[in-house]
Amino acid sequence: MTTVAGLRVPAVSQMLVRQRAAALVARGDARVEVLRALPQWPGEESFEVPGGRVHVCEGISQLAILHAYDRLADGEFLMVLTDRSEQDLGDTVLLRASRRAITTVDAWSEVPTLFGALNCDRALRDVGNWVPDALLDHTPPGGWPPVASQTVTADHALSNLLARVLGLPLPTDLDALALLQSLDRLEVRSAWQGTDTSLRASLTAWAGDGIGPVARLALAAAAASTVSVVAVGLALDVLWPEAARTGLPLDTAQIAARARIEPRVGGTPIAEFDAREYASLARTIAVRMDADLDTGLGAVIAQAEALLADLGWAVGAEQSTVLRAGLVARLRRLGAAITSILTDAAPTAGAVEGSLVEVRDHRLARPDDLEVATARMAVRLARWLCTPVPPTPTSLGAAMLAHVADGGWVDRALAFVWTGSADPSIGASYGALAKRVQDRRRAQDEVAAQLLADVTRTDEPLRTVVPVEELRALVVAPLAAAAPVLLVVIDGMSIAVATELAEAAASLGWTELLPPHTGGQRTGALATLPTITTYSRTSLFAGELLGGQQDTEKSRYTAALSSRVFHKDDLRSAGGALLPATLIEALSSERERAVAVVLNTVDDALSKADPGGTRWTEDTVQHLRSLLNAAAVHGRTVILTSDHGHVIERGGQARPIQGADARWRPVGSGPVGGGEVLMTGRRVLTPTGSAVLAWD
Repeated sequence: MTTVAGLRVPAVSQMLVRQRAAALVARGDARVEVLRALPQWPGEESFEVPGGRVHVCEGISQLAILHAYDRLADGEFLMVLTDRSEQDLGDTVLLRASRRAITTVDAWSEVPTLFGALNCDRALRDVGNWVPDALLDHTPPGGWPPVASQTVTADHALSNLLARVLGLPLPTDLDALALLQSLDRLEVRSAWQGTDTSLRASLTAWAGDGIGPVARLALAAAAASTVSVVAVGLALDVLWPEAARTGLPLDTAQIAARARIEPRVGGTPIAEFDAREYASLARTIAVRMDADLDTGLGAVIAQAEALLADLGWAVGAEQSTVLRAGLVARLRRLGAAITSILTDAAPTAGAVEGSLVEVRDHRLARPDDLEVATARMAVRLARWLCTPVPPTPTSLGAAMLAHVADGGWVDRALAFVWTGSADPSIGASYGALAKRVQDRRRAQDEVAAQLLADVTRTDEPLRTVVPVEELRALVVAPLAAAAPVLLVVIDGMSIAVATELAEAAASLGWTELLPPHTGGQRTGALATLPTITTYSRTSLFAGELLGGQQDTEKSRYTAALSSRVFHKDDLRSAGGALLPATLIEALSSERERAVAVVLNTVDDALSKADPGGTRWTEDTVQHLRSLLNAAAVHGRTVILTSDHGHVIERGGQARPIQGADARWRPVGSGPVGGGEVLMTGRRVLTPTGSAVLAWD
């Protein structure tokens, strides 16, 4: 506002002039409006509004205005901005003006019109005289969202003004959470930083009252730097920890960091309640981002940790229940607890269990996260080591059931822990744990290998164990007689892999059937010796001890059960199909009650890569999900088995011997050494009926 010759003369915005011009043309009662305003017009000399063209005159004198009158063409309109008095202008000017007078500009009078209302709420006027010009200057092309009543409220007007400045869609009803989420986008922060400083300060002050203290802090943070406002909130989360942790003493670095963060959020001391509310919203957003697999979360967390480092309290990130550093710190404490168990003469798993609870309590510790899954498996192994060593099995059947119920699960957990952690201290703890587990497992394997050698040599009947050559007669045929089945032979599947795939099938809605004679436990099938596809898979399909190839498998199986066997090449389908038409035809056939499929994914992985870190699921094994779905559609019971399995050796050394296979060698190739066992008997299908097998 400027005073000229004793008159209070305001500077008017271009938008207000355009607004008044549109109203002048719409009324049609005059072609000229004279406004009491500073005669300064930075805009275009004329512009179009609905209904006509409008010129603007800087009315510094009567002569200047009359000159504009003379230049006004028919059908055109004129807006005059003048700081002269009515006496200065005289009747010559005013007789042609709307209402034959100078119109005093009241920007507030324009505000209701902007929102299709009749008046403004008193609370809106109390915000400050900056509001009308700001609303006029930032009017969207389609106008401001209309109000539901006849009164423009502060919340409606200024929430939409703030959203407009930030580049957000209108209409809006901003709350603290929505504002925080919006400000976390870089383009929104850039728009805010490009806003006039005075308007930014005014809107920040209003938001602190109208939306809440978090809005004030977040807007100040967004104006201060390009750092994510959610990252700022996550830093506040450890600077002002939640009530459950307030009993912890504050160290001097934390106190200093609290002071150092103030310039980043407005430059004034932060109330503890405000900091906690901001932190809570930031945590909510971070957890949602994690649930949505938002790739931007990693950058937010990295910025929060970097911010704490800049504030001189990098170690504070380790106290966070959201930041990555907090999860790593918890995993390190778990690793330390595991190490203590390994050095304890009478270990108990209590400390390890408590550390795992801490890990799982971290807000970003998703169950399917590899590090969390590995931690869970490490605790399983720690529990296993803390339990008394069971009695040594005295029969092969007992040893195999123990492996199905216990050893295979240990192998599965060991596969997780072996691939370990990128963190050196955690990795060292996992490595020591794996070494201790391997020592116990190797002792079990040695006993089982000797029991197998004894049973194979004496050819004594097997109890609670199904020889692979009898699986067709003892399992497949009886089930097929009751209902059609799909036999899925996963070549190379071990007990450890089977535990994962059984869980995968259950997650798809399948129910596992267990043999009654085992007391409700899974049982195992015993492969031929040596444990290679040529012998074991052929014996499975043939129903007798026999070596051979795919042709033998198909002919023998089909002759016995009137059902087809589909190998790898048989599973190639036409474009657009998951499974070949011939397989679908077989599954839908009432005559073929025991359709069989061979899947080679596991065996291929063993021969072509290191599968130690592979997670075996219905999607990892090619075709398995499609087969399970097809079996469900056609009402078939599914039998999951393998012809032979593999327990992966970790940390061993290769022993190259001329003429040897990966898992066995001829008897004549040298004496039986450590980690080997001599097998002889009817179930050893080498030409000599004997072989030296590696059990380690």
